[in-house]
Amino acid sequence: MKKVLVVDDERDVCALLQHILKGQGYKTEIAHNGTECLDKIKYFKPDLVMLDINMPHMDGWQVLECLRSSAKTKELPVIMCTERNMIGDIDRADKFGINGYITKPFIVERVLRKVEDNFCKIKA
Repeated sequence: MKKVLVVDDERDVCALLQHILKGQGYKTEIAHNGTECLDKIKYFKPDLVMLDINMPHMDGWQVLECLRSSAKTKELPVIMCTERNMIGDIDRADKFGINGYITKPFIVERVLRKVEDNFCKIKA
């Protein structure tokens, strides 16, 4: 079973994404900030991270920097899930080598397509 870590400070967003993903057979875990995300990655060992940008304690950019600078997580697929839909943010995310960019409010089919596309790439 593929594992997805959902990281967002908004509890309702986490609950929605968790519901969507569990409904498709994914095992999920939730983190509400960047620090908690990095801690959960160590023991949950997700196959994919869905990461918000604006969070307390450590934002999504700082999390990405940590993930990409570690040999253990530099290849971990990350999909950014954010309200921010600015070209500068999308370009910055691309420079970090993210695997997808989804804006809120979510379209369920788009979320599932991005997740499934990443798992297809992992298998290849």
